[in-house]
Amino acid sequence: MQTGFLKTEKRRALQPLWNTFDEHLKPHENGGLLLAVSGGPDSLALLESFVRWPNRGLCPAGVLTLDHGARVEGRAEAERVAGRARALGLLAVSDRFCGDGTNAGEGRLRSWRFERFAHHAESLGLGSVVLAHHQDDEAEGFLMDLLGVGGGPDGASMVRVGHVNGLRVIRPFLGLRKNQLRLALSAVGMSGLAAVDRLDLQNQNWRAFVRHEVLSGLQAVHPQIVDRLASKGTQKRELADAVQEAADALWTLDASGQVRVALEGSPLGLIRLAVQRSLAHLVPQRDLRSSRRTLEAILRDIRAKPPKTGSFYDFSGVKARLESDQLILQRD
Repeated sequence: MQTGFLKTEKRRALQPLWNTFDEHLKPHENGGLLLAVSGGPDSLALLESFVRWPNRGLCPAGVLTLDHGARVEGRAEAERVAGRARALGLLAVSDRFCGDGTNAGEGRLRSWRFERFAHHAESLGLGSVVLAHHQDDEAEGFLMDLLGVGGGPDGASMVRVGHVNGLRVIRPFLGLRKNQLRLALSAVGMSGLAAVDRLDLQNQNWRAFVRHEVLSGLQAVHPQIVDRLASKGTQKRELADAVQEAADALWTLDASGQVRVALEGSPLGLIRLAVQRSLAHLVPQRDLRSSRRTLEAILRDIRAKPPKTGSFYDFSGVKARLESDQLILQRD
């Protein structure tokens, strides 16, 4: 553990994190907060700054740590995080992916993470999950989308307070840089507890490659590039929100459980998003990124002169039928 920070220096390092808690956690703390802590320095900064937050009320709070099954040391790290959380007076639970996390794919692991977030939040009676994503993550996500290897939709930033499958998700640190979180962790003398992800250091996934090979190179020639890219992501998010609102106006759910997507007079891009949004509603636990070919086939048939009405399509767990003025979708 590191020492050497004066009391005023420690408070100065923690204050930006506390300010974000005041703004984004305080309105939801009465419902209870579940902190997702991986054992890395960023999420440990979330844990250590949260327990020292001066304006924290008596809200119920807990910690969830997940072992993705991708590294042999993952289980020991999860146990260490849970032990630290209990020592700080918080409820703590850990969970492990059943299978080989190395080959599971990021999409499947992400779905699993949010399923476990929802499960443990409900079982502990906590209304929100808190994640430690920060501005550098936003910049990485923007670049990943640009390169076609992940990231947010069209490079859009994450949402500070939003919902995923009905679960409230709070990301208070999106306006902070990674180095601010790590300074706070050092200030409280807990940097030595942080785990080192060897798969990240070895560029074993696209995010690690973008972080170490692409973004670091850009920063060498443009020190403010993270701020620029994160700002671009925010602009994309604002535009995406407006477009999503327009897309949601195209589809309706009837009493029989069928979704009807209106086609007449709507641009294909808006129809595409309306179908994606309605699929997410019909089968929220499914990762439908592998169904892009099906969606493209539908759009080609809509665009055909005349449209190929009466055609049937299969998504993962959803059947679709194209009519002259609408696309009808229903669970299998």
